[in-house]
Amino acid sequence: MLTPWGVASHQTHITNDVWFVETARHGGILVRQRVAHTLLSPEAIARGKSWGSWLVYEEDCDWALFAYEQPLLFAAACIEPGSPPRTVKEMQQAARACLLLWHPDYLAWAEKGE
Repeated sequence: MLTPWGVASHQTHITNDVWFVETARHGGILVRQRVAHTLLSPEAIARGKSWGSWLVYEEDCDWALFAYEQPLLFAAACIEPGSPPRTVKEMQQAARACLLLWHPDYLAWAEKGE
């Protein structure tokens, strides 16, 4: 699979039209733009980077936008080898910590609505 970072060396299917991909150097989450509105808020969509027919959420700081809004899907698909699956609560906590650093404006918006 071709990604914004090159050819994927590993890809994990999260759900229809959503993939977690890794290359030799980088990776992230790819969400087809045509389904993004069914999975993500307009605020999370606006923070994705457009790449062809995809929205891209880079693995270092943007992954948390998807994981915070879809913790069950993300936790189920992205299991670290040798580790037990994360709970939804654990996934949201990890995503929240990342959002606090990289997307505090989004986090303030998201927590205001809760």
